[in-house]
Amino acid sequence: MAMKPDMRMARLAMAGVAAWLALGTFNSPAQQTAPAPEAVDLLPADGAAVDVMELKAPPRLDALTKKLQEAAAKDPDWLLAHTRKAKPGEPLPYDPRLGLTRDEYDEYLSLAKELKLTKVRAATARVKRDGQRVVLSFGDDLPGLKEIALDLKADEVATPFGVAADRSRVRASEGQKATGPWDGIQWKKVEEKPSSATAVTFALGKLKDSGRGMLYYDVKHVEEESKAVFYYVLLYDLKTAR
Repeated sequence: MAMKPDMRMARLAMAGVAAWLALGTFNSPAQQTAPAPEAVDLLPADGAAVDVMELKAPPRLDALTKKLQEAAAKDPDWLLAHTRKAKPGEPLPYDPRLGLTRDEYDEYLSLAKELKLTKVRAATARVKRDGQRVVLSFGDDLPGLKEIALDLKADEVATPFGVAADRSRVRASEGQKATGPWDGIQWKKVEEKPSSATAVTFALGKLKDSGRGMLYYDVKHVEEESKAVFYYVLLYDLKTAR
């Protein structure tokens, strides 16, 4: 029996509730005060080494995250409705049904802003361009990110979980400390089917302080009896300095 659409999307929200809350200040729509960078200028060179980064959280944040996830699992339909109240780039409004007291939730948001990106390993990027199509691949090094195809003419990104075509300019908010200020472009895809729901975000950017490139990839795919969640932040030297 197929899941109801609301239940599919609720499970999708539940799968990513911790990252969604913690990274609500990670990306935000940028003010259009300067031209957006070109996507090809934000890619690593073919054969370049990339740093695979991971958000490190203190034990206290892990404990609060677990309480949030447990509360979300009890009432995923409510969580879905609640996430729709959030403004872009802002955390969810407080509600006791999140499973935390007001003080705990404030502590959670404060700790989330202190998350640090730590290098956990390295990988090799393969970048091939054929006209207006650029293929970025990592082989089996990064599950869920084996191959990405960027269509420069159509301005969309083909991923293993479908085509992300909703493009927007992004800039890291001033309050987050994980990466420091950066500017870039992102493509999104949100899709519901009779037995599944998918949300994909793919972003390319340039860090203000170091001038390095950044690739951000977030996937949440939920089917009737399973889910796939992938989250990557990759840092690398850009081909040219701009």
